[in-house]
Amino acid sequence: MTYPRHSIAILALLAMTSVSVMAADAPAEAPLDAQLQKLTLPSSELPPSASYEKLYSVQSRESGLSLRHEITASIGKSLVGQDFVNSFEVSGSYRFHFTDRWSLGFSGTYVNNSLTKAAQELISVESIYPDIVYPRYLADATVGYNLFYGKFRLSMDSVLYFDQYLELGGGLVGLTTGQQKAVVAGAGLAFWIGKNGTVRLGFKDYIYDEVRRLSSSVENNLEFHLDVGLLLGGKS
Repeated sequence: MTYPRHSIAILALLAMTSVSVMAADAPAEAPLDAQLQKLTLPSSELPPSASYEKLYSVQSRESGLSLRHEITASIGKSLVGQDFVNSFEVSGSYRFHFTDRWSLGFSGTYVNNSLTKAAQELISVESIYPDIVYPRYLADATVGYNLFYGKFRLSMDSVLYFDQYLELGGGLVGLTTGQQKAVVAGAGLAFWIGKNGTVRLGFKDYIYDEVRRLSSSVENNLEFHLDVGLLLGGKS
C-alpha cells in the first residue's frame, strides 16, 4: 500500500511533536552531586529525627543500702592550725541507711596532739608559750545524703561503684579549755567493695567557739579522713 507524500509528512510531524511533548513533561534529573548535597547537614546540627529525642541510661545498684548497717574505723588528719600543733586522729563510726540515699551516722574521735618544731623553739628560746588550745576528742551525729551513684571502670572486667555524699549535723569538741558545741558538715566519696565492703574518703568540718586564755574566736577544725568498714544486714 502506498501513502501520499503529504500523509507521510503529517505522520512524521505528529511523531516529532509527541516526542518533544514527552521530553518537556519529564522532570530534569539533577546531577548526582546536587542530590547528595541535599542529604548533608552542617556539623553543628543533628538530623531532625534525632534533635528532639531524649535518651536515658538507668542502672540499678550492685548492692542496695536500704535498712543496712555500716561500721567503719578511720584515721584522719587536721588540716588547720598546723603552725603550733600537729594533730592525728583515730575514730570509729556507725551509720544506719534508711534508704539508698538517706542515712543517720554517729562518730567518735580521739585526737593525738603534739607541738610543732616552731612552737617548741618559741617556748625554749624565747620562753613564750603560744596562746593556743587544741581538741582532745570529737563526737558528732549527722544526717547523710547520697547525691549520686556512679562507677569507675578499673579494667574491662572490674568496676568500682561509689556514692558522692553530704552530711550535716551537730557535735561536741573536747578542748584543753573545756567542751564546746559544734556544727558539723562533711562531704566525700563512699566506695562499695563487693557486697559488704566500704571505703570512704572525705572531709569533715567542726565549727565551734574556741575560747583561749587571751582571746576567743569561731574556729573551723577541718579534717581529712580515710574510713574502712563493713556493710551488714539488709538484702546483700
